[in-house]
Amino acid sequence: MVEHSVSLSGVESQKASSTPTNTAKPSGLSGTTPRASSPHNGRSLFDPIYPYTDRARCRVFTTTRSARRLSTERPDMPETITTTKAPSVADPGPLGLAAFAATTFMLSIFNSGLVDSRVEAVILGTALFYGGIAQLIAGAFEFVKNNLFGALAFTSYGAFWMAFWFLSSHPDLISSDVGTLKATGVGIFLLAFTIFTAYMTIAAFKINRGLFITFALLVLALICLTIGDLAHLTIATRIGGVLGLGTALAAWYCSAAGVLAFTFGRTVLPLGVVKK
Repeated sequence: MVEHSVSLSGVESQKASSTPTNTAKPSGLSGTTPRASSPHNGRSLFDPIYPYTDRARCRVFTTTRSARRLSTERPDMPETITTTKAPSVADPGPLGLAAFAATTFMLSIFNSGLVDSRVEAVILGTALFYGGIAQLIAGAFEFVKNNLFGALAFTSYGAFWMAFWFLSSHPDLISSDVGTLKATGVGIFLLAFTIFTAYMTIAAFKINRGLFITFALLVLALICLTIGDLAHLTIATRIGGVLGLGTALAAWYCSAAGVLAFTFGRTVLPLGVVKK
């Protein structure tokens, strides 16, 4: 946040004193925050008040000008005049959600048993570049926008998919001589992210209903996949795959809601904003 004070010049003071007093507060000087030209206004899809309200919790650049002399001559005017504009950073939420959805959808196709797992290697490129790198980029820009939830979610799941790519590309790192040991190692990996997703789901409840449903389905899918690997239950893995497909569809819905709201300038797909 950039803030500086500039004293009013004598000319400005004279102009202000010569202006007749108006009972209505002039536009831009009433203490309210003017809206940016874009309806998106720099908000994030992970903002609890998304979409498009006047209380955006995004990083802003503020210029404050001292108006004490003017306020003594114009009682209707505030002591400070604040101009606020949204940062010139697009919302990374739709990108991160789309990347997460696509990679989750592809992996869940195999986990659900709909496609032969012998061709599962096709997901590796998507996991590295789209699910991994693209989500890391989205997470980095969420940090720029001062959005902790989005930054934590995208960075963590981006790292998850990159770790998945690494483990799948280097099967020798996990003992593959005994299949059950390999599954146990993957189960521990999934258990760690199940715990992380559990408290992120609680936080998502205060954001919007669309994201909460996405995270709720995800934590259920991870629980089933974890049980499937630790207990060596194929049926649990299949159920986790089906729940993963639902997670992907919900994430795509949230991503579409963000990009359509930006392009149309209004809410097209409702997300169920949580009321304060």
